[in-house]
Amino acid sequence: MRATPIGRGPDLNAAPLEGLAGVERLPSPSRPAQANATNPLPRSLDQMALAFITPAFSKHLPLLEMSAEAVDRYCPHRITQYIIVSGREYHLFRHLDSSNRKVIIVEDILTYPVMCLPVLIRGREIWLLDWRRPLRGWIMQQLIKMCAPEIADADVFLFLDTDIFFIRRFDVKCVAHNGRVRLWTEPGQAKLETHMRWHRTASKLLGLPACDYHGANFIGNLITWRRDIILEMRSHVSSLSGDHWLRTIAREYHMSEYILYGVFVQELLGGGDLRHLPTNHELCCDSWNITDAQLLTERLRPSHIAVNIQSNLHLPIPQVRALVDAAAIRAAETNC
Repeated sequence: MRATPIGRGPDLNAAPLEGLAGVERLPSPSRPAQANATNPLPRSLDQMALAFITPAFSKHLPLLEMSAEAVDRYCPHRITQYIIVSGREYHLFRHLDSSNRKVIIVEDILTYPVMCLPVLIRGREIWLLDWRRPLRGWIMQQLIKMCAPEIADADVFLFLDTDIFFIRRFDVKCVAHNGRVRLWTEPGQAKLETHMRWHRTASKLLGLPACDYHGANFIGNLITWRRDIILEMRSHVSSLSGDHWLRTIAREYHMSEYILYGVFVQELLGGGDLRHLPTNHELCCDSWNITDAQLLTERLRPSHIAVNIQSNLHLPIPQVRALVDAAAIRAAETNC
């Protein structure tokens, strides 16, 4: 399916959409938001729309097929999931295309200055910045997420990775409250050196004083972003660098899109901007190691509507399915 390339995205100031298909309407706020120069109104707060965004690679296809089954089982069919894949691998994923799931070709979104080599190198796709600088797959996934406004005509995006599986019914109220969108914010996570590097990169890209830690971690699963804030963040990065935001960010080697977005909301927009609602209320039970995965059912809490079994654990698919099924059964039987 073709998407809107960078540079030709929908107009943020366009009139409110009526009867927008493929997205879920979020609850109306109890009071209207106030528009100003730094906090523009969305199209219409009672017409906000939600879509799922899933970057995918062929090596994760079996996990994605399981995840898609769970989306069909537990999520309203009004929500559309957008799976973003390379043109070379599109044929492997097109069977997942349906009325509520669209497979998008990444080359239709990420055009120049990011390009994919026409041949594989050691069996791998190679992406280049300006035809000379290789881009890691990790960075490509982040760039894809920051292109969400070009992928789906929605106001709110939930990032659903291929190794996340719903085990309870998804309700949009999980990610929106009185017109404010959930922002995962986890204080007290400053010990990891990788996170410190990512915070330093965010400081640089956003024009903030150098900082190893901005007071919270913003990395997690089932993360939600807003269209209007993505566009504001991209514009801010471009205005500081004097270059396209995509090229500016793609040059970074140590980078976290979630930290960049979270720091932008927290430090640049500030507490007076009410479009997001910071929370450390977990929606997903994560498994970062084998022990976590084996104890998945014992670790479930009532707030968990999904489970994650990290793809880099390389567990056999039958074992992953057994763990997810057991978690779903426990969630249904005990509500815990």
